[in-house]
Amino acid sequence: MEKHFVCEFVTAGGMRDRTLPQGLRHEGTLLRDALLAELGAQPGQQLSLSFDDRLPPPPRGRGRPISDARAAWAVWEQCLSEADYFWPVAPESEALLYRLTRMAEGCRARIIGPPAAAIPACADKWRLYRTLDSHQLPCAPTGLLCDGPGAIPSTAGWVAKPILGAGCQDCRWLGTRDQVAHFMQHCPAPGDYILQAWITGEALSLSTLMCDGQAAILSCNRQQVAVHRDGRLTLRTLVINAMPPDAEQERLAGALAALFPALIGFIGMDLIRGAGGCRLLEINARLTSVLRGISAILDRPLTALLQELFTRRRLPAFRRNGQAVTLALEAASDDS
Repeated sequence: MEKHFVCEFVTAGGMRDRTLPQGLRHEGTLLRDALLAELGAQPGQQLSLSFDDRLPPPPRGRGRPISDARAAWAVWEQCLSEADYFWPVAPESEALLYRLTRMAEGCRARIIGPPAAAIPACADKWRLYRTLDSHQLPCAPTGLLCDGPGAIPSTAGWVAKPILGAGCQDCRWLGTRDQVAHFMQHCPAPGDYILQAWITGEALSLSTLMCDGQAAILSCNRQQVAVHRDGRLTLRTLVINAMPPDAEQERLAGALAALFPALIGFIGMDLIRGAGGCRLLEINARLTSVLRGISAILDRPLTALLQELFTRRRLPAFRRNGQAVTLALEAASDDS
């Protein structure tokens, strides 16, 4: 009997001391339940997790209700002491993914994710940009918001992003220099943001497995990103395996794996494909929404591939079946 501890931070009680944002709660629940369903479908698996007591109990596994965010970490540490595998899912904001992984490194469970020391280099968007740029990898021109847009060439506006942010949360498209100035004036912490050139093109993501400086692309996905009237960005839909990865994307994935050899497991990367080819935007060193549908395009479940990777410390063999899976991530709204 293999024991798995699944911790999706938002639904697990990590935000019990604050209001749960609707979008994070919805997506966190779907991602958690998909992970539980996939693990539970394998014979001989025991699942444990915690859940915010304001939410319904999870559909499977032994769930422990959390009524106090401060107590959640102690419960998680106890769960880790009893588990064989640990599946952390947490946002990069407030260094939550780093803290969760760092805590687990002192326990017996095998962590299905990169070591804590490897996470900040990707989670910190300003640090990531400087690393990519210094190694001459194609990326979107980026600066600090507090320095203004003067040094960031763009003909289509800019995007303000939290340096330690997750997905589109708190991101804003700013079409003019006046809008940048207005956002800087009203932003409570402008020093915590980067400003990135908006590049016109096709929004893509690569879902990869990485191990010891090598990468294998599981799928190339197409993203539909909505720009709302107030500049907010939301990821509306995701088409998993929308197209076969091309040679340029294979080279980028391999270059990133070589640049960050400590990254291991499932690694996602966001790209924009414009007139000059693909440019890197972000690296997600964690399980993402892709988990909800990617196993349908593979000959083996993603969780089985990950368990093999972490047990044998090598990239597992897999095949794509050619079909595409579309995920609806956010319903359209009137202000889009």
